[in-house]
Amino acid sequence: MTTTNQIARAEALVNRIEAETKAEAERIVAKAEAEARALEKNARKRARQRISQQIDLLRRARNDARQREEARLDTQRRLLKQREASAIIDAGLPALADALNALWADAKTREGWIMALVARAEGQFGAGKWRVEHAGDLTLTETEKLSEAIERASGQKPDFREDKEIKAGLRLCAGSAVLDGSHAALMANRKETGAALLATLGESGPNRGNVV
Repeated sequence: MTTTNQIARAEALVNRIEAETKAEAERIVAKAEAEARALEKNARKRARQRISQQIDLLRRARNDARQREEARLDTQRRLLKQREASAIIDAGLPALADALNALWADAKTREGWIMALVARAEGQFGAGKWRVEHAGDLTLTETEKLSEAIERASGQKPDFREDKEIKAGLRLCAGSAVLDGSHAALMANRKETGAALLATLGESGPNRGNVV
């Protein structure tokens, strides 16, 4: 083999090696670029997921804080309404006490008071022996009418007993059952009497607190 041929073969070998090296380099670069793009895509995806999770956490925290604040405000409003109702009752009960005394002092309204109590007791007591505990100002006519009404309701004439502790109204008893329609009992039941007072004053309803 001549020197010229040897040189040609060497040059061809070098060229082939360079071509193969270039192709391999391009393949490696392409693979690296593809992997880099995939990593970048995954990184962006994970970043978006983390951001979405953080946003969800912030939203839940905001909603929880809003609900706690709304509950706190509802409690404060309810307590305020209860205090307002209690103040109204405190101011109104003395006047209501005077009004009850005036109703009992009037013969017509006193009769209505008595008969309403008998009607209520009829459903509660039924037949049997009743006892009437009353203030000392019942007239004979009122006593007779009351006795007749109770006899119609219970089937028996009642016993009467004056109670000096009762200033207005009366108390009906049958055995151990008691229906107290006295002035003192009505005033002692703050919840029901207060609710009735608020209703009378037009202060009851969904915008008014419960009687405490």
